[in-house]
Amino acid sequence: MAQIGCYVPCENCVLSVVDIIFTRLGATDRIMTGESTFYIECTETASVLQNATQDSLVILDELGRGTSTFDGYAIAYAVFRHLIEKVNCRLLFATHYHPLTKEFASHPHVKMQHMACAFKSKSDGYFKCDEELVFLYRLASGASPESYGLQVALKAGIPENTVMVASKASQQMKKSIGTSFRSSEQRSEFSTLHEDWLKTLVSFSLIQDCKSFNEDDLDSLICLWYELKAAFGSGKQRCSVAGRVGSRI
Repeated sequence: MAQIGCYVPCENCVLSVVDIIFTRLGATDRIMTGESTFYIECTETASVLQNATQDSLVILDELGRGTSTFDGYAIAYAVFRHLIEKVNCRLLFATHYHPLTKEFASHPHVKMQHMACAFKSKSDGYFKCDEELVFLYRLASGASPESYGLQVALKAGIPENTVMVASKASQQMKKSIGTSFRSSEQRSEFSTLHEDWLKTLVSFSLIQDCKSFNEDDLDSLICLWYELKAAFGSGKQRCSVAGRVGSRI
């Protein structure tokens, strides 16, 4: 905001100038030219991947929402990982893909944050649908525990009986893929970057004769040591994953 000349609503500001600001926000299509919402989303993301540098600021909102859940998640995962591990730019990445937050929960370059909310009781009922969702407009630490889609649906005017049916269907879906949910929970302790580091160390451990080490091998070990030192010694993080609360209303 400061860089583009806007008022910054804070007590103090430390400004680190970026070379360019990329944003991939909103949802638009061009029906007359045969370009779907997802196609435009991909072309704009391609521009980011082709031109972003370490000194850029990138803001991506709900990448992958315009296609199937699995394809959308895969694209969001690949783009996010490339930007934080290859480009290493400053990045704000908002997503509803909760497994994605688990996948990168322990990544040293990632900090999880979400927009806080609270529930206000409307009756003496026992269901979440009997509580009103209140947005607090406050940034909180950690990934969002839920999407709160059912509460947002109620707030938008969808009939309560329809939302109750949706709630039962949601519980059934969670039970049917419970194994995957537990697997994603375990991933939060072991990030993608840790995985790459471990693969490198394992590959060196398989070398039985130290005399067979060449200069490239030694350079790789030194680079790995510097990566580990930079990641855990400085304690700095360049990227945030914001877990969104429900849909826009």
